[in-house]
This record gives sequence, C-alpha cells and structure tokens, in this order.
Amino acid sequence: MATDSPNPAAAGSRGGDSPPVLGRLERTTGPGYEQFLPWLALLGVIGLAWWGGDYWMPDSWRYPRRETAPAGFSWLPFATTRQQVLERLARNGAEMKCIEPPRMGPMLWASHTHVILEGMPLKEFALIYSDGGQYNYSALRGASGPLDAAALATAGSDTARVVAIRWQPPRTFVEENSQAVPGPVLRELGVPHSEGKDLQGTGKAYHWTWGDVRARYETFTNHLVLDSRPAQEQPAGEAK
Repeated sequence: MATDSPNPAAAGSRGGDSPPVLGRLERTTGPGYEQFLPWLALLGVIGLAWWGGDYWMPDSWRYPRRETAPAGFSWLPFATTRQQVLERLARNGAEMKCIEPPRMGPMLWASHTHVILEGMPLKEFALIYSDGGQYNYSALRGASGPLDAAALATAGSDTARVVAIRWQPPRTFVEENSQAVPGPVLRELGVPHSEGKDLQGTGKAYHWTWGDVRARYETFTNHLVLDSRPAQEQPAGEAK
C-alpha cells in the first residue's frame, strides 16, 4: 500500500512553494567612532594653528594698537617710589647682589639683575628716579644675603618716583634671529608705531609714542626703554 513521502522537497515541488532564503544576520550597534574622525581632525588643525600662531599670524592680529599711554609696565608702574621699589624687591626675595653698583663715572640708571617682581623673572632692568638719585651703594660693601631696603634707601626715597624703565625682555630664538619685537614687549605696549635702525646701525629699532610717554626697543641690545619724562628733560644721546 502506498504511503505519503516524508521528503519536504518533494512536497514543496508538488505544491509549487520554494524554501525561504536566509539572509545575513546584521547586528544592531551604536554609531562608531569613525563618524567623529572629521571633527577630531578639525580640532587638531585648529590646535596646531593656535600653537604655531607666533610663526604665521601677523602681530596686528594678536596684539592691539594702544591708544593711551602705559603707566609703566605691568610689573612696575611709574608712580612707584624708590623706597617702594626696594621694599618690593626685598618682599620678592631679592638679595643684595641684585643691585649693580656704578662702574666708572656717573651713572644715570639704577641697575638690577636676576630678580622677580610680581611673578615676572627679570634678567636685567634699570630705573631713573625723578630726583636723579639712586641707592646707598656703600651699603653693598661686604654685604650679602637678603636685600636690606632700609640700608639701601637714600634721602628722598619716599618721594622720588620712577620716571623711566629700561628692560631686557625675554625673547625666543625666532624673535632674536628675525629681529622681531619680543612677545612680552608687544603684550605690554601693543604693535609698534614706527620702525628704523638702532643706534649701532646693525639692527632694528621700534618706537612707540603717546605724548610725553615714549618707548624704544632695539634688537641689537635687546633693550626696551619706557620713558615718561618730557622730551626736553632727556639728555642728548639717550634713547627716546
């Protein structure tokens, strides 16, 4: 006696149906990191451009042109008295050896080396006071250790004010070799108003002028002079 065939293929062929086609199993996942790569690349380009701005960005983009005269530097205002200068040096840990005594002949500037003022490391700076006085240099003979403000103060130190500052600012290798104005100078004074030759004729000199306040930076000496005295009070040959 005949029986039905258990073969499903035979049954399908009899009924005209085909077996279902199995597709590839797809796993549902969240967005991959690949979609963030363009943004990461853009952030990297922006970071490199900002870090290397000193090499390609014009100074006029990075620093403002100051229209009003500075009242000194951020680390030392013109209104500071001689007594206050000495007290600030002592308070910032200066030693007696930071005061540079005059060499030969009369000295116009009161000089200081290797000190810190208001967090600013200063390799060298010098001052002119309104009374033309300086310090009691006799107190430096045989002295060492912390700066003694009382011993160095001379008569009139409580009223004599800073009227000119000479500063040797830090500068990078690029700034030194390209005869460019160092960044710390431009942050204090803004972009230069004019440019010329230095007094030796071997480098550049940059000038800023705001009435009786003038500044001059020379690349050869790496000296910046900021002066608040009227022009007629400056001795001949002094940087103006």
